[in-house]
Amino acid sequence: ERLPEYHQDGATVSEVIGAYGAGKSHAMAMVRHVARQLGYMTARVEVDGRSITLADPESFLYALWSSLRLPDGRPTELIDQYISAIQTTRFTPRVAPRGVDRIAHNYEIIRCLMNNRRLDECRYAVNAVLSSSPEFTAAQVSQILYKDGWLTHPYAKIFRMVGKKLDERTYDFLESLIGHTLITRYAGWKGLVITIDEFEVERACLDPKMFSRAADLFNLLKSYLMGKLDHREVPLALFFATASKGSHGDQLVDELIEDCDGEYFNLHPFDHEDLRELANAIFNLYSRAYGMVEPLNPELIDRALKSLQSQENMTREFIRRYLYVLDAAYGPPVATLL
Repeated sequence: ERLPEYHQDGATVSEVIGAYGAGKSHAMAMVRHVARQLGYMTARVEVDGRSITLADPESFLYALWSSLRLPDGRPTELIDQYISAIQTTRFTPRVAPRGVDRIAHNYEIIRCLMNNRRLDECRYAVNAVLSSSPEFTAAQVSQILYKDGWLTHPYAKIFRMVGKKLDERTYDFLESLIGHTLITRYAGWKGLVITIDEFEVERACLDPKMFSRAADLFNLLKSYLMGKLDHREVPLALFFATASKGSHGDQLVDELIEDCDGEYFNLHPFDHEDLRELANAIFNLYSRAYGMVEPLNPELIDRALKSLQSQENMTREFIRRYLYVLDAAYGPPVATLL
């Protein structure tokens, strides 16, 4: 229900909240799985507050677009979606209401390269610019296109998704999300679902100046989701995973959810009954993996439960201890070892 098709194909935002080890990353993987089954493309990113952070939009976008997946789960590159969109529709995606429309300009360059049968020779470099890779500068790729005569002025220049002007970088970031979501739609998919994990480390790792940059980007994203900008609506779904602090997660994400008609999902730690159900499922997998016919001895579950030392990361700790108990009781069959 948090996917765009349930919201008139408009953008949505949701937050998955839970303690460490409660299953946030697994929940995000399930979000992407369900989204792909329904015909969406997906992408994911885990921020670390250092090499990947919203304070540096290009590092964030590069990590994000490197994870792009088709609805059937296969990895894909942004340039493949441009190609599919150009082959599918004659329309050029118009994204920036003012200033340089980086998406539209690059889209037309790729169309021209395709028409001239030159894209295969430079697709790697062009895709690097589209996906905000640090491997090439826009000037280097533009020089490649111009030097070899594949394009002539004024089409020889290609733009990076995020420019150098600090006051425009947040808009460039937003327009990359909007524009590439629109291109996935032109390519024939329902839209784009993005999951952002470990967001709480931004506040812990960034110095005040860098965190202020991340907050500025968040505030612009909030303005877009609230309909205060004149950028077009696109079928984009954002899911943030944050560590719980009481009943809420990160303050920035919480405010985004509250102001933008978002929704919280709280993950609660498993209790002992939940762990017993999990233990039965694990035993079924264990039995099939080793070709066992022995029934489960319930005392083995009790033994694993009694050995738990703390409530923190209890599910992970239970799985580890339970597998140790199973190995001690049954051991890998000789046939499997051979």
